[in-house]
Amino acid sequence: HYDAACGTGFGVYRIEDDGAGGWNVTQDLFDSTGTVIAVTIFDLCIDSLKNIYASGIDASWTTVVAYYKEYGTSYWQVLPVSGLPTSLEGKSITVDYSTGDVYMAIENDVYYLAAGATSWSVVLSYPEGTDIEFIYYDDLLIGTTIGLYSMDTTSIPPSSPANVSIWLDGTNVNLEWDAVAGATSYTIYSDSDPYGSFSTVEDAGITSTTWYEPIPGGDTMKFYRVTAEK
Repeated sequence: HYDAACGTGFGVYRIEDDGAGGWNVTQDLFDSTGTVIAVTIFDLCIDSLKNIYASGIDASWTTVVAYYKEYGTSYWQVLPVSGLPTSLEGKSITVDYSTGDVYMAIENDVYYLAAGATSWSVVLSYPEGTDIEFIYYDDLLIGTTIGLYSMDTTSIPPSSPANVSIWLDGTNVNLEWDAVAGATSYTIYSDSDPYGSFSTVEDAGITSTTWYEPIPGGDTMKFYRVTAEK
């Protein structure tokens, strides 16, 4: 439906049975202040908790946008835009029912936002000129201009831990890092060369965001790397 209230573009509408054999159609895309959000929406999806997600492009056609409406509330909230391209359309959006991870199709790329994360990343790209028309989670089904594909999302690794810090307390080497959305554990690797392969596993299956070991003896020099697992 064309949204005359927004000038140009397509909004989100609520269609309700009026109880008299007809329907009531009302604009639904409002922010927390009750103001209509002036964007063009291309796709909607709903998760297992009945939260609604929407994807599209802003009113000036310069930024991909994505919103969600929590079940039981009357307003929509903005999903993060970090990592998304500009001047393109959020063509389709879907949610992993089991994890809350969000996937969005933009031209020939599938972008991924882990539940609770603040930035999107590209997890799948098709050849240039192959537009993704829709995506649907069951696993992840992707409909393009050249066919229908599926993707096993369990193979998507979580992002790397941010703000890794290290310090000595006189007895131990201590590491600390930010939690990663979607991660179930962390692994610590080490190497004597900061540009080495970091193939030595110091510890794995760590469920906290801190770790320590005794300070190496002698003239040993060690560098550490932290990865997230799921």
